[in-house]
Amino acid sequence: MRMRTLLGIFLRGTAMAVALTAVFTADLRNARAAAPAPQGQADDPVVARVDGVEIRESDLQAADRAMGRNLSMQPEGRRDDVINFMIDTVLFAKAAPARSASEQAEIERRVTIARNRIVMEQMLKAAGDDAVNEAAVRKTYDNLIASMTKEPQLKLHMLDFIIPPFAAKSDQGAVEAAAQKAEAAYARIAKGEAFDVVARELSEDPTTKKNGGYRGFVTRAMMGKDIADVAYTLERGKVSRPIRTAAGWHLIMVDGEHELPKPEFQKVRERIEMNLAKQAQTALIERLRANARIERLDVKPTQADAAPKP
Repeated sequence: MRMRTLLGIFLRGTAMAVALTAVFTADLRNARAAAPAPQGQADDPVVARVDGVEIRESDLQAADRAMGRNLSMQPEGRRDDVINFMIDTVLFAKAAPARSASEQAEIERRVTIARNRIVMEQMLKAAGDDAVNEAAVRKTYDNLIASMTKEPQLKLHMLDFIIPPFAAKSDQGAVEAAAQKAEAAYARIAKGEAFDVVARELSEDPTTKKNGGYRGFVTRAMMGKDIADVAYTLERGKVSRPIRTAAGWHLIMVDGEHELPKPEFQKVRERIEMNLAKQAQTALIERLRANARIERLDVKPTQADAAPKP
């Protein structure tokens, strides 16, 4: 079962690793034997040898990152998977027959793509890491708090009479019928009936009908301009005259408010860090593209693109 699992990992996610090993294994043993011990080699011990070809701790770490979710989540099993995988790639590379020129070219093409991808990932990670520091995170958080609206959230109640979208512009009769319903509802509330009772009986919006008109605490942006312009000037506990919006006619009542709660720093820190890293990575990509001459030969240039640059 263990060997089948390893074979599955090998077949699912390791074709590139085999190609890389095939290119470099032939010279790896001699190169390491002839080269002086690199600085810090004690921190990068040899974990295994396959016919003299060394597999180091750093090789395992690189393979682990590349294989990711194909591996066991248990630390011991995961490490064994990576070691056995690295051993197998060396064995397959050594056992492979001599390659034709076209096969060798294909391997080298895939190695180049893999190398470029790894370099890109490393540069993007470095750009993201450099952008995330305590000062930058704090500044972003402070700007977020400063940009939040100073207006309170309003405790809003609504009673809705819906105009179908197709009728809003073409069926004046439907518009007037909805307006008459809204006026009739307003008259009942003005005579003393409770807003929630009338809303449960007459509102044509399923949510406000079920909740007796209660919409909860909402911001200006959540209401839409037509409703918000009235709500923020309406006397608390009073019912508005019918308000026309694109959706129909509405009565509203505001009977409370509270300040918009500010997010705690620690609760939004991770999201801020992710955004800072993403912004830095996007800026790096855009800068590299802006400084490069990129030609797409698979698409025809537009007339504007073909025009000489001033």
